[in-house]
Amino acid sequence: MVRFGEFKAMQEDLTHLEQLHCAASDRLARLEASDSEVAPQVEILEAASVPQLPWRPLYARDAGISLGAAVALGFLAIWLVEFFSRPEPKTAAAGGRRQWWPVAVGRGAVAGSPPLLAAEPACLPAPDPLPRELTDAEIAALLRAANDDGRLIEMGLLSGMSAEEIVALDWDQLDLDAGTIRISGESPRALPINAPLRQLIIGRRALQPQAAGAVLCSPSGGPLPLDDIRSLVMYAAYDGGIEAADEVTLQTLRHTYLVYLLRQGIRFADIGRIAGRLPQQELAAYMRFAPSQPRRPLEEIELVLPPLTDIAGAA
Repeated sequence: MVRFGEFKAMQEDLTHLEQLHCAASDRLARLEASDSEVAPQVEILEAASVPQLPWRPLYARDAGISLGAAVALGFLAIWLVEFFSRPEPKTAAAGGRRQWWPVAVGRGAVAGSPPLLAAEPACLPAPDPLPRELTDAEIAALLRAANDDGRLIEMGLLSGMSAEEIVALDWDQLDLDAGTIRISGESPRALPINAPLRQLIIGRRALQPQAAGAVLCSPSGGPLPLDDIRSLVMYAAYDGGIEAADEVTLQTLRHTYLVYLLRQGIRFADIGRIAGRLPQQELAAYMRFAPSQPRRPLEEIELVLPPLTDIAGAA
């Protein structure tokens, strides 16, 4: 009986200890669950790595900025030095004579001449001024005052022909059926015959039934000399009462016609088809007469000056 009582007591102690263990385990589980809920959640997106370049500062950029600033400050310092240390211009004394020394052109220098420090730049020759441009009233007066030869010369110049081409004009070059003049020489081309010029040619052909040889003939029967052509134009300018008649030359009439074409916006590539080849220097001088508007093809350009049409209609 005594052993049985001890056994019962020990069994009750064991049961009590088991209850305490279960309570402690339950409490520990609750504590662990509460700690995991309170702790922050962490998600690893990318593993950490050692950087190869520094993030700040950018040494290459800062070095470029420093170098540019140094160069700019250097130029500014040079400009300031040049500005404040500029030498004053030397003026010759009043009444003093300027002394000129000969310049050696060959191998040696002229004896007694001072050393030549720097050669003065040579002045370029000024471009030749363009001829005078005639107005419509002056052209009409010139045509009315001219004789038959002079009117044909002026009509030819105001149609794109040069003075040399008018002198060399032959009846074989005229094709009234096709309405063209076959120009030969340095600028070969087929020049269209406008209505006023066609009337003059038809009238002259009636006076020369043979229609052979030069169109403009001298009294001796040969081609009309170029000096006589110049004189006929000058006579017409004086007889027509044109102001400053001595300025009216063959070049004046040709210049007037070229400017008339350029003011309409003709393409420079098409000028040669009407007026023949122009020297490069002369072509560059005429560029200032071209308008700023887009260039127009030759088919859209009016080739006959208004005074020529008026004179032909009145005739």
